[in-house]
Formats: sequence, C-alpha cells, structure tokens
Amino acid sequence: MRDTSQRIIDAAIDIFIENGYQATTQDIAKQAKVAEVTLFRKFKNKQNLFLIAIQSKIEMMFQSEAILRENEAELGDVLVDLFMTRMITLKQNQPVIKMLLAESLKGHLPSHINFPVLFFNQMTDQLAPLNDYVDVKAMVRGWMGHFMTAIVLDLETETEAIRHVLIQPFLKGNSYKRKDGRNAT
Repeated sequence: MRDTSQRIIDAAIDIFIENGYQATTQDIAKQAKVAEVTLFRKFKNKQNLFLIAIQSKIEMMFQSEAILRENEAELGDVLVDLFMTRMITLKQNQPVIKMLLAESLKGHLPSHINFPVLFFNQMTDQLAPLNDYVDVKAMVRGWMGHFMTAIVLDLETETEAIRHVLIQPFLKGNSYKRKDGRNAT
C-alpha cells in the first residue's frame, strides 16, 4: 500500500512540475500506473494530493541541510556556508521551485506550503539564535530576493559577493560568542 501512495506522490510531483496545478489527476494516475479511482481513494481529491506531494518535496529538500554551526566557525563563515547550502538546494530543485513560485503568485497555495512564506519563516526561525549579532529579518529578506532572482534567472552566486552584499550590512557589531566561549566576528 505504501508503495502505491509513494508512486502516486512521485508521479504527482513530476506532473505538477510540468503542468502546475492545472495538471489532471488522469495524467498523474497514468504516470503512477494506477487507476484514477485509486488516486482518489488514497488522496481524496487533487488539492489534497497536491498539498501532500508538495509538502513532501519541500521537507525532502531541506531536511539534509546543514544545521547552524555556531560553534565551529566565525560568524561570517557560518552565514556564507548556510547561504551557499540553501542556494545549492534550491538550484538542485529548480523546476519544483519555479512551479511553486508560479503557483504562489497565482494564489493556489495555502499559507502552510506557500513557498516564499514558508521559506522566509524557516530561514528566520533557523537564524533566530543570531538575533543579537545579525538583523535576521532584514538579512533573510535580502537573501530571499537573491535566491528567487537566481532561481528565476538561473544566475550563479559568488561567495565574496554574498559576504559583502548579503551578510556584512546586516551584522550588528556585537561580539559573536562561539559555544567554546571565544569571541568571533
């Protein structure tokens, strides 16, 4: 049973990436090699299938990301590493990100999977421990703009540009204390 559900989810992701929310359950069932009635029995309707498939994909994309390593490096290096890890993940999933952006702009996504909102909240929460050292919300807004532009326009990112444009302006100047008790910049 689990295999059938997973086949449907995998097929749904592929079809939704290709066609957006306008994809048909008939096409999804065909790619999953199941009867359309099986799809409806497992997921009730297209909206529910879309939500489950996309939520599954979003969770997979970011579950393997590096956790904030505040005790291992200087603050600037930690932030550059986090930025680059996130950029690589987004680039590796560019087709689904573009589809999610398009569906978000069309108003087809509820807030719990509205990609820009979800992404902003996730980044803000992840960086919250650094609020004393960084203007987190302003920095995340800058990062979001860069991420979305890089995805839509398929641009590359230079590490030094990140450090000088997307990190340095948001540092508060407080002395960053690593977990080992040493000050860092």
